[in-house]
Amino acid sequence: LDRTMLHSLVEEYRANFSKNISREIYKWRIVECFQRHWDIEAGDFASMLSKAFSQADRLIESRYRYPCRMLKCFSELYPEDVRSLFRVLYDESRPMALRIRAYLLGMDMLLERVESGSAAAHFQTYHVVSVALWLRYPDNHFIYKHKVAQSLFDALGVKQMPRGVGAIVATYELYGVVAEVLRSDAAYRSMLDAALDE
Repeated sequence: LDRTMLHSLVEEYRANFSKNISREIYKWRIVECFQRHWDIEAGDFASMLSKAFSQADRLIESRYRYPCRMLKCFSELYPEDVRSLFRVLYDESRPMALRIRAYLLGMDMLLERVESGSAAAHFQTYHVVSVALWLRYPDNHFIYKHKVAQSLFDALGVKQMPRGVGAIVATYELYGVVAEVLRSDAAYRSMLDAALDE
């Protein structure tokens, strides 16, 4: 890890803070929405899930991929199965890689149960799962995007990023180092605190 480059990147980010924060502040609102509505014990799990993820589609949906819609569909058809998958995913006492694998396998199984032809994919990718983890535990998790992570690995001189779920684990470790640098940067913290409202 090239710490000189890391500090250089942090300085560059700080210098462009106003521009960067204006593009990123909406993420705090998405977390707030999720946190306000999420209740794993909700009687109407599908409705709760729909409200909790109502703003997350901006982060994870695209023209041809709609993971939020598929989550809503699965939770309407199989609410207890989806609830169980989120219990597994959000169990912080277990290793993250195992939880992610179990969640994705469960989504694969739900997809197989949906009538033939009505769903081609569940769109629950590593990126989507990382967003779900981040929404629930924003202080412990990060948003994973392969291209962004690879760029940071390259910029900081870190050996090639692993593949599969190992890529998320390795990225979280690297992002954790970056987060610690940012948390200890008084100038950055001051700018961030001034930019955030309730």
